[in-house]
Amino acid sequence: MFGESGCCIVDYNKLKDNRFFGIVIGDSEHIVSNSKIFGGQVGAAAAATIANNTAILDQVKIVGAEYLFNRFRL
Repeated sequence: MFGESGCCIVDYNKLKDNRFFGIVIGDSEHIVSNSKIFGGQVGAAAAATIANNTAILDQVKIVGAEYLFNRFRL
């Protein structure tokens, strides 16, 4: 998700077996809530390239991602 902060409601989603990321939030502030992410290499990522970034995961379950957050670097 890249775009204006708070532009979108990301709620009650199931993301399954995405190749790289379940969800990516970039250059904005968004809340992802009540969602489930299964498989993939990384469950969730926040990437700031040209603006400050805040990603809030509220009641998000991540299962089976291959890399831990503190081990993955771009």
